[in-house]
Amino acid sequence: RDSFRTKRDATRWLKTQEVDKSRGEWVDPRRGDITFGEWTKAWLASRRVRPSTLARDESYLNSLILPHFADRPLNEIGPDGVREWIAALENAGKAPATVRKAYQILSGILSQAVDDGRLPKSPLPRRPGLRPVERTDMTTLTLPQVHHLAATIDPRYRVMVFTAAYTGFRFGEAAGLRIDDVDLLRSTISVSGTLSEVRGEVRCWPAEDPAVGPDHCDI
Repeated sequence: RDSFRTKRDATRWLKTQEVDKSRGEWVDPRRGDITFGEWTKAWLASRRVRPSTLARDESYLNSLILPHFADRPLNEIGPDGVREWIAALENAGKAPATVRKAYQILSGILSQAVDDGRLPKSPLPRRPGLRPVERTDMTTLTLPQVHHLAATIDPRYRVMVFTAAYTGFRFGEAAGLRIDDVDLLRSTISVSGTLSEVRGEVRCWPAEDPAVGPDHCDI
C-alpha cells in the first residue's frame, strides 16, 4: 500500500495513475511485489535456448545476480540499485566482459517482467556506465600450421582439423557432423547439429532448433 507525506503528493500520484490508465499503460503495482528470485524461476522456465546457453546464464545468475537482487521485489529495483550492483561487481575485480554479460541477462529478466505486466517500464538506468570490453585479435593458423597440427594430433581427429580449417566451422559444428551431412557428389557439407558440453555431459542438438532435445540428433 502506498503512503504519502502530503495530500499534494497523493493527488499527484493519483493523476499519474489516471493518465497511465487512459494511455493503456497502467500496471497494477501489486504485480510487482513478487521477488526477483521468484520471478527469475519463471523467466528460466520460459526460455527456449540451447542447454549450454541456459547453463551459462544460470551460472551468471547464481554467482553474480541473485546474491544482490534475489530478495528484492521487482517494483523496488531502481536505476540506482542497478548502478550500485555494477560498481560492486567491478570492485570485486570482475572483468568488463563478465559484468556486461551479467547486465544483459538482468536486462532480459526485467524486460520480460515489463512484457508480462509486472512492471510499467524497465528500471535499468539509461547510462549504466559499463566499462568497455577490450577486443583481442583472433589467432588464425597459417596453412603450414594447419598441416603441422593435423600431422601431430591423434590420427582420429586429422580429418576434423582439415574440415574446420577449410570450412570455418565452429568446434561444435565440426564435432557434430555425421556421414549423412557429407555429399561427396556435390562436394558439400551441411551442418545439421552441434555438439556441446552441458554440466560435464556431451550432447548433440539440431542446428535448426536449438531447443529440441538430443533424441532428435543421433550421432
